[in-house]
Formats: sequence, C-alpha cells, structure tokens
Amino acid sequence: MIRTILVPLDGSAFGEAALATAQAIAAQTSARLHLALVHVPVYGGYIDGVAILDDEADTASRAQDQAYLQMIQQRLRTGGQIAPSIKVLDGPIPTTLGAYAAAIDADLVVMTTHGRGGLARFWLGSVADSFVRHSHVPVLLIHPDAAADSPIQTPQIPPRKICVALDGSPHAEQVLGPALALNADDTTEYLFVQIVDAMIIASAPFTPELLQQDLSLTAERQKAAQWYLEKLAAPLRAQGHRIQTRVIVDPQPALAILRAAREYKSDVIALATHGHGGVRRMLLGSVADKVLRAADRPILLYRPQFTAEHEHEGMEEHELVAEHAL
Repeated sequence: MIRTILVPLDGSAFGEAALATAQAIAAQTSARLHLALVHVPVYGGYIDGVAILDDEADTASRAQDQAYLQMIQQRLRTGGQIAPSIKVLDGPIPTTLGAYAAAIDADLVVMTTHGRGGLARFWLGSVADSFVRHSHVPVLLIHPDAAADSPIQTPQIPPRKICVALDGSPHAEQVLGPALALNADDTTEYLFVQIVDAMIIASAPFTPELLQQDLSLTAERQKAAQWYLEKLAAPLRAQGHRIQTRVIVDPQPALAILRAAREYKSDVIALATHGHGGVRRMLLGSVADKVLRAADRPILLYRPQFTAEHEHEGMEEHELVAEHAL
C-alpha cells in the first residue's frame, strides 16, 4: 500500500516532470504527497583551500528555494489537486533525501532521471544514481523529453501493464511488493520475465554432439526458469492478479528486458537494482543501470534488503530450481 509519496525537486521544469505522475498515484491511493528540495549552499570564495559561505547570497538563495516550493504548492492547490507538504533540506543531496524519505515514512519516491535549471542543480546523473543505489524506498523514475519545447507525456496511472524483471532470487522478488502496490484499482496486468543465458560448454574441437548437449542444457535452464516464474505467479493469481510469464534466452539481459517491455507494451518496467541467490545471477547493478539509461518508459527500481535469512533462502531456491530442471 502506498500511503506517502516523496517528490524531490531541483527548481527545474525537468524535475517537475515527476509531479503529474506523483499526483495521479496519490489520487489513486489516497497517499500523502511531500515535495522536497535540497538547498545548494552559495559560497563566496576560498581561504586556504576552504570554501567560505556567502551568507547574504546563501540566505537569498534559500528564500528562493522556499518561494519556489510554495509556488508549486499553490499551483497544485489552485488546480484542484492534492496540496502537498513542502520542505527545504540541507546536507549532501542523496543521503539527505534518503534520511527525509525515512523520516516521513515514504512508501514511494517519484522523480525524473535528470533535471536542469539556471544552476544545473542536482539531478545530474551521479547524484540520482547514488540516491537510487542507496535508497531502500522504491523509486519510480520518469524520463522527461530532452527537448525543451516538447510536451512531457504523463505515464499511464494506474499502469495498464507492468513488466517485472526477475532472476530467480528472493532479493529480486522484493520488487514485487512495490510493483503490485501500483495496481490501485486491480486492473493492471503483469508480465514476469526472466532472462537466461544459453549454456555453452567450452571444448575443442566443436562437434555436433557438443551442440546437442548445449541445446539440451539450455532447454533445461529454460524449463527451470519457467517453473520458477509459474511457482511465483500462482499464489498472486489466486489473489486476483493477472500475470503472464515469459522466459527469454539472451546473452544481453538488459536489451532483452527492454525488448520484452516494448513487445508487451508495458507502461512501467520494474526491477531490483541487483539480486543474487546461491550464485550471482542476472540483476547485478549494471543490468539495472543499462535498462534505466536506455528505457523509453518509467522505471520502478527497488534496492532489496539483504539478510542472512534471505541469502539462505536464495541458496535453497537455487538448489530447488536446479533439482526441478534435472
């Protein structure tokens, strides 16, 4: 259930691209909406290599930050939308936003993948990446159009279809909770997809027998992955969720996920920032990064919680899947 939504802003129109989506989700779920802007200090120079704050300029800049948030708040209120709470924050941007998300008990953070303003402030790749990597709150990332004069299309809310990328581990499965929470009116359809690599036995010289063995082992891997997805989907279907499953053999998991999302015509792609079980499998950070950077639709990212119990569960799950394949 989504009860509290945080939208980080930076004073730019690009940052504001997340507002419509956050408002739509809040309206669907009756969630509270919070807007936050991390103040960027204004320095007047350096003394012995130490930056010196320009008190007057910094005070004026902070007032501008507050006025900006109040303007957004009033604009939303005048438009008959949910009036959000607002907050100017201080500190390192990723950790400060993470701490504030925890303080307000946020269930979802909605933000654009980048933003720009007169000072080109903070959604400039590395900061957004750092926040996503360290936040244990699900993050819905919106891709605004790069052209300043192009309209920004609001993603479908609630999503009609969500493509959920999994890798067979309980860690990656943790994205299911946030993905299911977006289904506010029980109309959303889901595609559970798992990408597996072909089994190649390194040997020389190459023979038709080895090819047949490779194909057989790959088929076993596909069968095990399909069994896993169906096992995961069954109890959710019993609860009324509409779920399809699909296993894809492809050596490039990120591209395969993007292709599956396009073919499925999904409104959102959901995946964990990394996942692993008894072996370190698919969603290992770089895959999520590649999907995020190349996606043409919103991405729901979740950094899974790691515990010794989960690691043990991952080992058991991997062994169970392998046993079923045999």
